[in-house]
Amino acid sequence: MGEPLPPSGTFDLGEATRALAGDLKKRIERVSKKRAPAREVHKLRSGSRRIEALVDNLLPRARRPSDLPGVIRDVRKRAGRVRDCDVAIDILKRDLPRGDFSAEATKLVRSMLAKRRKKAERRLREQAGQHKAREIPRRLQRAAKGVELDQRQIRAALGRCRARIDRLATDDVAGSNERLHQLRLAIKCLRDTSALVSPAMPAASGLAARAETLADLLGGAQDLVVLGELLEKVSRNATPSQQTALHALRKEVSARHRAAHRRAVRSLDTLDALTLSPPVTGRPVGAARRRTG
Repeated sequence: MGEPLPPSGTFDLGEATRALAGDLKKRIERVSKKRAPAREVHKLRSGSRRIEALVDNLLPRARRPSDLPGVIRDVRKRAGRVRDCDVAIDILKRDLPRGDFSAEATKLVRSMLAKRRKKAERRLREQAGQHKAREIPRRLQRAAKGVELDQRQIRAALGRCRARIDRLATDDVAGSNERLHQLRLAIKCLRDTSALVSPAMPAASGLAARAETLADLLGGAQDLVVLGELLEKVSRNATPSQQTALHALRKEVSARHRAAHRRAVRSLDTLDALTLSPPVTGRPVGAARRRTG
């Protein structure tokens, strides 16, 4: 047995949970009562993701209510569907160049996205208004009350996050948009967990920042995947003239996705930096990983 860890080396999970639960309660109440602006939906989604990281990686299994992860996941997914529409609308407004396709195609797509968002927002409001969703903050605080984690437990939690990334970072990950997306979610989980424990383990703050940078690079490609899928759905019910305009827009989005995908794949060279003590240089994702399962 080693020397006892100093009090400063422990992480008070109950205290961290109170802040997260209070913020989540505020976000849930806001989206359940009125139209949710993009900023509010983004905060709800981000907050629910951080709470998922806390529950999945830091809260002892014996203290975890069996249905709580599912309830949190439902809120996060409902918020995610609204957020996808907001991101797609933002790309159309901000990033795509003005061209022959712009007027008719973007008007059609933005109209479709507005209807899709309205429907997704209604479902989010219904979900947020349910008793189970409103009870998340209280149940979460009760489950985490009195829980403290020492340095060994914190490192073990971060190790599990890293192991999930390694399982997904196979040589063929770049060949699938879905696998690349799942890898990004695992990196975001490591980011959120690291940020939560950084008060007790300062080195985790740098790890969270590195994970944030890599997740953002991968996110640029995923945002265009979502927009491309939405454009495909619009095209199915478009008139011949609309399809002509949409074809040019889809072609532009596809070209931008290919470029973003290449940047995302190159960014995987930095995966080895996602540790508490990163190496001086990274190596390509496939250099030391020969499995494909």
